[in-house]
Parts: sequence; structure tokens; C-alpha cells
Amino acid sequence: SSHAWPGATARESTGNALAALAAAVRPGGRVLFGEGIWQQEPTPAALAGLGAEPGDYGSLLELIRLAESHGLRALQVTVADQREWDLFESEGPIGRGQRWALEHPGHPLHAEVTAEVDARRSGYYGGYRSSFTLAYLVLST
Repeated sequence: SSHAWPGATARESTGNALAALAAAVRPGGRVLFGEGIWQQEPTPAALAGLGAEPGDYGSLLELIRLAESHGLRALQVTVADQREWDLFESEGPIGRGQRWALEHPGHPLHAEVTAEVDARRSGYYGGYRSSFTLAYLVLST
């Protein structure tokens, strides 16, 4: 994922990650790459909910072509479905924070954590839930 690579923009980070993978995988080798994509043109609410700029992420086809531009060919392509993405948010950022807040009602950070959970929940359910997902590409040289 581009989250592990530096870049001025998310798109630049994705390119940097793909370049590093292309350099690391031996000829004929395979690598799994996961990255965020827009399933449809993002609305202002989706962009705001994700904290993204319009050019930060592309479509699935744009991601495949970006991988190809780095010498990597997609052997298998899948995307997270709505259930998987809902579980990620519910068990991950939103659910983990909510559970912590319920278990620590008197903690000095309770209000801050609750506000972060509420913001993430609003951003996801009110913004990018139906338009953003993760793509999983098995790539080869």
C-alpha cells in the first residue's frame, strides 16, 4: 500500500511503492499489492469523509495501468466488497475506538477519542462508504 511509502501525494506514494516492488521482485516472481481506489467518481462528501483530494486515488483501471508503467503485470485483480469494507471499519478504526471509549469512560482522552470515532463514522457512512474501496492486485514482472 502507498501508506508505507513517501510521496507528496497519495498518487505519488502509490507510484513509489510500485517502483520499489518492481525493483524487489525477481523476474517471474509475484507480489500482492493492496491500494485504495474510487469505484465511482468521488463526491465532495466522499472526498471530505476520506480526507482526500480529487487526484489522490484513481480507478481500478488506472491502478492497473500505473502498475504496468512500472513493469508489473496484473495476474489477478479483486476488490473488497461492501461487507468486507464495513467489517474493516467496524472492527478497525471505528469499532476499536468505540470499544475503548465504552471501556474507559473516565479517561482523560475519552472525549477526544469519542470525537475521532464520531468523525470517522460520519466520514465513512456519510461520505466514502459506497464509492471508495481497496483493490488487491497479484502482480508479476
